[in-house]
Amino acid sequence: MNGTLTIAVFRKIPLKVHWSFGLLILFVLYTSVDKGLTITQSYWFGGYFVALFACVVMHEYGHAFAAEKYGIKTRDIILSPIGGVARLESLPDKPLQEMVIAIAGPLVNIFLALFIYIALLIFSDGSLTPASADLTRLTEPTDFLKYLFILNIVLFVFNLIPAFPMDGGRILRSLLAMKWGRLRATKIASTIGRVLAIGFVAYAIYNNQLFLSMIGVFIFLSAGVEANHTKLTSILEELSAKDIMRTNFTRFQLSDTYDKAIDLYRRNIESNFLIFDSLGYVSGTVPEQYIQEAIKRNAQDLKFTEMLSYKHATILEHMSIKEVFEVMNKEGIAIVSVMRGDEIVGVVDRTGINHILSQK
Repeated sequence: MNGTLTIAVFRKIPLKVHWSFGLLILFVLYTSVDKGLTITQSYWFGGYFVALFACVVMHEYGHAFAAEKYGIKTRDIILSPIGGVARLESLPDKPLQEMVIAIAGPLVNIFLALFIYIALLIFSDGSLTPASADLTRLTEPTDFLKYLFILNIVLFVFNLIPAFPMDGGRILRSLLAMKWGRLRATKIASTIGRVLAIGFVAYAIYNNQLFLSMIGVFIFLSAGVEANHTKLTSILEELSAKDIMRTNFTRFQLSDTYDKAIDLYRRNIESNFLIFDSLGYVSGTVPEQYIQEAIKRNAQDLKFTEMLSYKHATILEHMSIKEVFEVMNKEGIAIVSVMRGDEIVGVVDRTGINHILSQK
């Protein structure tokens, strides 16, 4: 994702911060100056936010580790001023798996709250009420722990609100999907999430709560994105390579030049090409960006051997477009050949997939 900076990598999962995270640092500095906090109070105040996001990070790694149990990798974890998100490379296949992954994060917060409570029993009288209700006046270690205990309870409860795509909304979708399937379940959960998001924003505006209104807007927009993504995924699962493959495609030879490919590209006939050797075997591919580069360089006479991607993959005609898309992303290619036995019967490329999706 653009605008992020990797600050750590744990268990091969990059931890990143969004550029807007800097606004939180400015908020801490501004509050410290505005309220005339002492250096000690400023340290405790800033330390609370560091601890807050440490809890959020552990919450997100809870999701990531649960997903790992089902063979699902996590692309990265991104922190922003309004929280964190673990970006999974794919969705779990079964509703029960989604439920486990969704609830794993809040359970981490419950575990942390329990751990902190035990520490309070050992080092204090076990009271959970801070001496000061003003977080900026925090100076005692035990009060710091009490605030962290409250924080983790709040994170647990808040994340279980059934506002999709929050954890509670994902749990709701998984329950609905057990009866009605993922597509319909997502529509219902998304609608509920948007209604609750509007409620968040209305309540926030009435009570002058800027942070809550930001969360409400985020939930509303994310619910729509998730619903659209699920719809597209459903379409990709229903269609097979045979349904959208092009059986009439140009078979260029290694000795050919870019001029014909550029002409086909400019006439919107083909955008990605397979390149064959003299024996009829695929030697590589020429993706759309190579064509654009050749046009930019005015290199119509450039031979394919001089600018060729040697990455290539074959698929079977019964494979779903979702599976084909995953192959393309894994291999970093824009076109694949569709096989029937030992024969290439067609091609599927990103342009064709995008065209199908744009019509749905």
